Amino acid sequence: MKAIICGALLTLTITTANAADDLDRANYLLPYCKLTATERLANTENAYFNGRCEAIVQTVSAVLGMLKYAEALFTACADLPYNERT
Repeated sequence: MKAIICGALLTLTITTANAADDLDRANYLLPYCKLTATERLANTENAYFNGRCEAIVQTVSAVLGMLKYAEALFTACADLPYNERT
């Protein structure tokens, strides 16, 4: 029991990150999604994070498209639990 508590506390200590330095937060990435073409090319950081933002948006869009396709395939066999069809 003592080892589990020590392990949990160690994990919390290691994984605690400052929110201002968290580059994966939407609040950090969103300004880069809104850059104009000239702002993107102003420096490499702008270009990198703008590309990262676009890639995330494209990935989410592709996954949602696949989910719609999968739902269309499998609803003939069984109704998915999260569907609210009447």
